Amino acid sequence: VTLADNTVRITAMALAGSDIEVVTIPYTVKGIGHKAFYLCNNLKMVTFESYNAPTLEEEYDPAHYDSFKNIPGSGDYGTYTDYDGTEIAINGLGIIPYFMWNVTDGMYSNVFYGANFIDYVGYVKDKIVMVKPVNGKNYDTYVLGQYFDIVAEGVAAADDVTLAAIAAINAIPEKVSYEDKALVEAARAAYAKIATTEQQALVTNYSDLISAEQRIIALAPVSDGEDNKSDKKNSPIGTIIIVVIVVVVLGGGVFVGYVKRDKVNEIIEAAKKKREAKKAAKEEKKALKAEKADKSKQESEDKAVKEEKVDEKED
Repeated sequence: VTLADNTVRITAMALAGSDIEVVTIPYTVKGIGHKAFYLCNNLKMVTFESYNAPTLEEEYDPAHYDSFKNIPGSGDYGTYTDYDGTEIAINGLGIIPYFMWNVTDGMYSNVFYGANFIDYVGYVKDKIVMVKPVNGKNYDTYVLGQYFDIVAEGVAAADDVTLAAIAAINAIPEKVSYEDKALVEAARAAYAKIATTEQQALVTNYSDLISAEQRIIALAPVSDGEDNKSDKKNSPIGTIIIVVIVVVVLGGGVFVGYVKRDKVNEIIEAAKKKREAKKAAKEEKKALKAEKADKSKQESEDKAVKEEKVDEKED
């Protein structure tokens, strides 16, 4: 059984007496109600997905204490007389390895009332296998140890900061407009609070944030000229310095810089002129080289003809 996503609390007696063998508790669950899995005798394994272990709720029952059958400490606690006048021995359950000297003096808080999984604390004979997040917190408590005896580590879980970032990104509309800029910025701020790369990797909707940011940049208003200067002064948007990354090939190298939008064309034109000048210089150099080669070739041919004439004269 896998409980529904976004479940926050499992109510008391929710699955009591059912035949479930394996259950997965989603990361959204904060609390497990009293006797939520009571008498689920076939339950073998519970997988927890939350970073912090859910709170185990228990219901106060004075009769559970007054029977003197549920003292968690070890040893002999004397006797009591029941309604029939029979003297009954009081023996502790022994789940706590020491004698609790004042437990029979009306100390109701010294008894465990919880029965979240299978049976009451101290009465679970066949304990359950727990699968918890590898980075999970508070899964090693004494009470959980009364229900589970084998603990296996599962995948890492998102902590509260990471979950807040995921929720902030989910709050961004599917169709982003410029009016959603504040939501996008809030999501980015929430993501920036994540302290580790391990937790950042758990933000599975991060690509949605990137897409939204790119959309906001594309939708950012651009000045139409002098008529808009006064409007820009009075508008929050007008105070934003729009930054563009410009990559231009200059002289065989790459120039990367951050410039204002109104300087982009100027830089591109300058780069274009440099490219053209470089190209012209290259063509001129090539022409000179060809001319020199032709001249050298002609000189060689003239020399050969002259030598041939000398040889004929000697003959």
